[in-house]
Amino acid sequence: CEISRQLGSLWTNTVLLCVAQVYGTVSPTSNVKKPVLHALIQTDCPYSCVRLAVKLHPNELKQINENGETALTLSLLSKGCHERDEQSLTSWRALLEAEPKLASIPNTKGQLPLHIAISKQMLAWDNGLKEIFTANPYAITARDAVTGFQPFLHVAMLGDVSSSFELLRADPSVIMMFYCSS
Repeated sequence: CEISRQLGSLWTNTVLLCVAQVYGTVSPTSNVKKPVLHALIQTDCPYSCVRLAVKLHPNELKQINENGETALTLSLLSKGCHERDEQSLTSWRALLEAEPKLASIPNTKGQLPLHIAISKQMLAWDNGLKEIFTANPYAITARDAVTGFQPFLHVAMLGDVSSSFELLRADPSVIMMFYCSS
C-alpha cells in the first residue's frame, strides 16, 4: 500500500499548491476550507485532476465563489477551454457530466454557461455547445444579460453560422420569440 500512500500524498500536495496559488498561502491544518474544485480549475489542472476532485468534493459542484461563478462558469472562462478539437477533454465536460444542472446556474452578471461559451468563442456546436445546450435547453430562449442577444443570434454575429443553425434547428420556436420581442 506504499503506492496508495504516495498517491494520497501527491494529491494532497497538488491540492495545496493549487489552493495556495489561487487563494494565497494556505496551511494544510487550516480550519478555513477553500473550494478545491475552483482552485484546480483556475490553475488549469488537467481533466483527470478535475474529474478526481469532482468525485472527492461533490459538494463543491454548485458552490458559487466570491465573484459569483460556479465551477462550470470558471471552467468555461479558463484558458484550457479554448481547445476546439473534438478529442479535447476539458474540465467543463467533467463538471457537466457530474452535474448537468450547472448549465442552469447564471453568474452574477446573469449569464448562463451557454452565453459564456458563446461569448468566449471557444466552442462550436459539435465540440461543446450541443452538450451545454442539452443540459439546459431553456437557455436558448434566454437573452444574454451582458449583450442582450439570444444565443442563436449572438453566435451568428460572432461568425459561427453553423452553430447558430443548429441552435435554431434544436428549437425553431425561438425565432418567433425573437421577432415578437424585437
